[in-house]
Amino acid sequence: MRGSPSSSGRSCAARSNPARSKTPNSARSTTPPPLAQTTTEAVGEAVNAWRVGREELHVLFLVDRSSSTGAETVSYNGDDLTAGDAAVQTAIATVQAMESNSRAGLWEYGVGAGDDAPYREVADLAELSDDHRETLETDLYDVSEDSYDGGSPLYDTLVAARDYMNGHATDGALSVIVVLTNSSRDEVSEGSAADTAAALTEQGGSTVVYTVGFGETDPENLTTLAAATGGSYVQAPSEGDVLDAIGG
Repeated sequence: MRGSPSSSGRSCAARSNPARSKTPNSARSTTPPPLAQTTTEAVGEAVNAWRVGREELHVLFLVDRSSSTGAETVSYNGDDLTAGDAAVQTAIATVQAMESNSRAGLWEYGVGAGDDAPYREVADLAELSDDHRETLETDLYDVSEDSYDGGSPLYDTLVAARDYMNGHATDGALSVIVVLTNSSRDEVSEGSAADTAAALTEQGGSTVVYTVGFGETDPENLTTLAAATGGSYVQAPSEGDVLDAIGG
């Protein structure tokens, strides 16, 4: 039985749905840049290639809904929001910025989020048709109402999420996990950040992890996790989408 999230009594900043620019996709290159070596430089080049329509992008958002996300206030788009709400708004902005040939999915994590796991698979990875984009945005707003008591079980969630994304990886597409959190400490999962990084390295696969930290997050553990996959830690943007920070 799914752990019952306690209502935060908050609403994620107003559910405005600004009009999305629908620019026709550019023709894809017949020889996309190779991704065999998932270095930070290679990933950055691939993200930039996607930004001009030459590469498909597959993104799984991991949104932290542990109690710590409601305990810190940050600034986003000029408003004071909880770190959790800012993370949701950042994910929504990213979904709105992605091309329609991209794919996106959503998981939330926190103690009791899933029936038998510390995470819940909210939306499967799927092509961003108008319907899926709208559904994903609605799911993100719904997730903003969830809050799970206890610590932030990132390590176990990340290993499971990367296994999922590796299983859905396709040639010619950049497979990315974007972690959105204000907590770098995980006292719920077994093992340490270094242990988890070793597990991610042993896991292999082409999926790259970017950890996006909000507020006063200590980047050390988040950097360790991302670097094990060829990704990196990114300080959360104060406005807009996270891909600007990653591919900029």
